[in-house]
Amino acid sequence: ADEFAKRLWGDCYLDPESRTFKRTAKECGRKGVDRTFVEFCLKPVYKVYSAILASSSPAALDKQLRSAGIRLKKKELKMNAQE
Repeated sequence: ADEFAKRLWGDCYLDPESRTFKRTAKECGRKGVDRTFVEFCLKPVYKVYSAILASSSPAALDKQLRSAGIRLKKKELKMNAQE
């Protein structure tokens, strides 16, 4: 875990094909490769955030959050995230 944590910061990219870390995006076999921090930290947070804002029913939101290991009280699920 410590080695992985070191690779989250700075110019470090995960090559999706070889599953190895590279120092530049050009070293990866394709375009559009994000830094490891973006890939493993920011993208998951953005997905949860957009799911919360787009969710029309508390039951659907609860199902998504539970799949990620997040539990909310019924009162919290009924709150309006856009306020």
